[in-house]
Formats: sequence, structure tokens, C-alpha cells
Amino acid sequence: MREASITLSEVSGTLRFDSKYFISRINPVLQEIYGGRFTLRTVADFLPEGKIWSGNIFSRVYAEDPTLGKPLLVPYDLFRYVPWSDKVLSESQNAQYNKLAIKRGTAYLVCSGRNLGPISVADKFCENFCMSHDMVRIDAGGLTNAFFYVVAFLSSKHGQAAVRTDMNGSVIDHTNEKQVAAIRIPILAQETMDAAAKLYRIGFRKREKARQLLAKTRAAYDSQFSLSRDAHFRAKRFARRFAINRSSLVDRIDVEPLAPQYQSLKANIVAGGGRRLDSLAEVAKPAGRYKTNYVTDAAFGVPMMNGRQIAQYQTIAMKLMNISSFKTANSFLLERGMTLLTADGRAEENLADCVMVADDRNGWAASGHVHRVKPRPGVHPGLVYLACASTPVQAQLKALATGSVVDALSEADVSSVIVPYADTPEAMALGDAAVRAWDLFAAATAAEDMGKALLEGAFSRDPVNLV
Repeated sequence: MREASITLSEVSGTLRFDSKYFISRINPVLQEIYGGRFTLRTVADFLPEGKIWSGNIFSRVYAEDPTLGKPLLVPYDLFRYVPWSDKVLSESQNAQYNKLAIKRGTAYLVCSGRNLGPISVADKFCENFCMSHDMVRIDAGGLTNAFFYVVAFLSSKHGQAAVRTDMNGSVIDHTNEKQVAAIRIPILAQETMDAAAKLYRIGFRKREKARQLLAKTRAAYDSQFSLSRDAHFRAKRFARRFAINRSSLVDRIDVEPLAPQYQSLKANIVAGGGRRLDSLAEVAKPAGRYKTNYVTDAAFGVPMMNGRQIAQYQTIAMKLMNISSFKTANSFLLERGMTLLTADGRAEENLADCVMVADDRNGWAASGHVHRVKPRPGVHPGLVYLACASTPVQAQLKALATGSVVDALSEADVSSVIVPYADTPEAMALGDAAVRAWDLFAAATAAEDMGKALLEGAFSRDPVNLV
């Protein structure tokens, strides 16, 4: 139990009488910045030309034709390495469409939920989407140093504590644009603020470049093998009802993986030189149930990602796990060049999410709900990633899901999937491009981590030497 005493004068003018609000204000992290050491300005004052706003709840009308709108993201989608959604918001049927369309250079802050507070800056790639109303938008009118300093501060542990101080909601935590605009920001030496802003600008540009390069590379890979999921799934010759011979049933009697669409996909891949995934890589997944031993000190644990977090460049609510007590600790650790696939989730959402491990996550851990795909000697890791991420292979993996409530992929199913692969110079060049893209993601994260460390060091009287 946490206890604190307050005076009547502290209650006056706040319009708050809930204990959570006042307890959060005595957070030692907040005392470092609000204890009188720094001049303070609100976000609104620091960005006088900016606009801080959020959307309104609206009735969502979706379009079947992707040319009639843009895919709609929900808050945590923006923190994915590659944002994605298959729900296309209709432009003509939604009055708020233009308001919800994502704009490059706008910061989006999660304003509701248990993990309220994370912030991300939309880049050029994100303009292909709309964002739901559940995020506070911060538009400074340009990518200025002041804007990136605000983003750097709000991303730091001090900024996150400040965001989470003024929350409301009896069941689900909420904040709004007025509360975000009123957050007080410490004013540091100009060179310190500029240095933090520069690092976040570097991170923004590298991530933007990585997303564009990866999207271009994945499209080129599909094109090289003449792979098109839509060409199969929109074909009129594939009826919703079909018949198969009893001899065709081996170990599955559920309809989805036996549908003609998937059989056509596999035949198309095989015709182009496709191979079983386990001939190119080792597929492994540790046990999904184990005794957890979370720690708070990084010296005694490693970051442990779940199936949803592997796809996030900024992992939301990640925990540190002491894995020394595991009998097979190494089976949980990740290595550079591995491809990871989410093993559990909804088939229409994040099941089979596909990412590559770069230097920034080498030595991290992932839970037993994640498949590890480790290239065999002589196999290009970038090509293994591109094969697993290709649209026809993703369709196959989702079709192979089992489970009455939560969809799941077994090691056997992942190992047996047919993937497009070639070792031609053209294919190798695409594999190299994929690796470069993931290295850019790692460099972007490293730059932002340095920016946060710089600010947190200045706030805690422990300056960080960036040289």
C-alpha cells in the first residue's frame, strides 16, 4: 500500500479528489524534474505554432475495394516496424476521413488503455493509412528542433511518468488533448535540447527510410516470383464450396487449409522453384508454458518479448525475465539473422507476424509463443525473411492455424510451408536490401535510445557522455 498526505490547498483548483492522481505526483522520477531545478513550460507554450487534438468516436464504414480508402490503424499499430491493417476505411462513407488520415511529421500519443502514454512520429510510409480516434495528435507545423525535443521528452521515463500522472477513468485509463497540452516540460541548456532533438530526428529519418526500403524490397520479391495473393483469392473460378477426395486427407479435416485457393498458391510457388521452409532453415519454438521470473534490474534479466511485441520497434510494456532458472535458457535467446514468427493470435490479425532480428535485439529473449526460423549454413537470412513475409506464404500460414478460441501455429505446420526461394544474383540483392532495412531499424532505435539517455541523465544529475 502506498500512502501520502496532502493539504487542502493542493486539492483546490485541481478538480481531482482521487488518490491515484495525488500518489502519482510524488513519483521520485517526477520529483527530479518538478522539484524546482528547472524552468518549466507546457507543451502548448513550447509549441506555439502547433496544434494538439484528438478525434471523436465515429461509426466505421469499411470498403472492400482498397482503392476506395485507406487501411485503418488502431493505436499500437503505429509502433510496429511495418504498420499494417486489412480493414480499409471508406473515404466516401466516413465524414472524418480526411481528419483521420495520417500526416507525416505528426506525433501520435496513445491516450487510453492500461499502457497509455507511448508516442510515435508518423513518417511518409504511415501516410498510406488512417488512424483511429484513440490517439492524441501533436502537430507542430513542421519537423522543428522544438517538436523533436517534445517527442524526446515524452518518450523518456520522466515524460511517460508526466503523461500518466494526470489520467482519469474508473475502469480504463484516459488522457486527452488538454491534459497533454498542459504537461510541463523542463527547459535545459539549448545545446542539450538540440542534441536530443537531433538524435530523435536521425531516428525518425532512418526508420522512415527502413520502412520504405523494406516495403519496396518485399514488393520486388513477390514480383520476381510472380506471387500475388489477390490474383488467387479474387479469382471467380474458386467457389466457396468444393469437393476433395478422401485420399487427399492426411492429418487435417478442417476446411481452410484444403481450400482450392491455397492449393493454387502452393502450386504456383512450387512451379517457380519453391521449397519447404525446413529445407532452408531450422524452425524451433520453446515450450509455451513455463514459470515466469520477472525482474526489474537489467543486470539480472534480459528483455523478454511476447508474440505481439516482436513486431514493435518500440516494445510496449515489455518485461525483463531472469532466464537463468530455465533448463534450456538458450532456446529462448535470439540471434542476429533469425526470422521470428508469432505463433499465437488471431489469424486475421497478428498471427504469423514476421520480423528479422538485427543487432539491437541480438541476445534478447522471446517467449514460447514465438517461432524461431534460423537459416541453415549458406542460406541468406534476408531471403528467408522475405520468403516468410511474402503475401502467399503469410496466407498459407494463417490458413494452417488451429485452435477453437486462439489461433495457433505448430512447428510442424511452419516447417512444412512451401516458400519461394532462389539464389540468383537478383534474389541475393533483394536479400541484402532486406538486411540493410533491418539494420536501419536498429540504428533508428539506437539513436532514439541515446536521445532518451541524454535527457534522463540531465534530469537525474548524471550526465551522459555521447562521445
